[in-house]
Amino acid sequence: GRQGFRQMLDEVHPSKYGPDARWNDFKQRFKKDKRYDAVGSVSEREKLFKEHMDKLTHERERKLRREYANKKKQEGIREEIEGRRKRMKLDQDIEVFGTLLKEKVKTMALSFQEADDLFVTDPRSQSVELATTQKKELFEGHMDTLRVDREIAFRVMLDECMDITPKTDFNQMTDKLVDDQRYQALPEKYRRPIFEQSQKDLVQKIIDDLGRLLQETPHLTKEIPVDGSAYFEALKKLKMDVRYQRAEFMGVDREKMVKDRIVELCKEAERQREVREEERRMFNQYNALFQNPDDKPEPSSG
Repeated sequence: GRQGFRQMLDEVHPSKYGPDARWNDFKQRFKKDKRYDAVGSVSEREKLFKEHMDKLTHERERKLRREYANKKKQEGIREEIEGRRKRMKLDQDIEVFGTLLKEKVKTMALSFQEADDLFVTDPRSQSVELATTQKKELFEGHMDTLRVDREIAFRVMLDECMDITPKTDFNQMTDKLVDDQRYQALPEKYRRPIFEQSQKDLVQKIIDDLGRLLQETPHLTKEIPVDGSAYFEALKKLKMDVRYQRAEFMGVDREKMVKDRIVELCKEAERQREVREEERRMFNQYNALFQNPDDKPEPSSG
């Protein structure tokens, strides 16, 4: 009976009625069905009706949850697609604007507004939807790249110029290199610091080269007195080497390095002599220990 009654509820009861539908609103319609009388108790019929309504409510809620979840999922997919589209458009705009900067901004003398005005006539700029702050950031990055490239080129130019010595001042350097494109490409405020650092590096390189020359040369030995004819003969040979010549700016310190090297050679020779003396002393002690008859082992008896 219950199974038939439930089938009747499934078939006859219109699910379009909301969860607030009451038993009294529908029982007259059910009385026409023979399955209605299969459940004799009024309370049992109402209980089965309530269970039926609870099931409908549960199914309706589950359906709504599924629909809501699907809706949120679709919204999430749409948001992700839109986000990807925006990121792709941003990347594209950045690439286009970067290309415009490389093609049209080749001097550090331009301001951002002057550079932006150059792009107006280029049809590619019409598709760029970057904010002004983003354009300024890209412009400043481009200008930093230009500056670094030109600073490197300027330093290479200084290193290549053999006419520049440690005695060359900034104005003399300018006179020598003003016509070089690498000089002109770098604004003046950046030139002096690079030149000053280049001079410091040049001085250090010349001193290092002179030090290596004094280490390598066979003309300096520990036997040369620093005030004898052999010393002046060795000094004469050193003066023929370009590494010694380039250190002219050092004045008396250049020759002092030569004398210091001779002193160093003498000290090194003395250290070697002391090492040899110590080795000889220890060798003699070792031999004396085993040459003493009292230290020989006694012959075994038997």
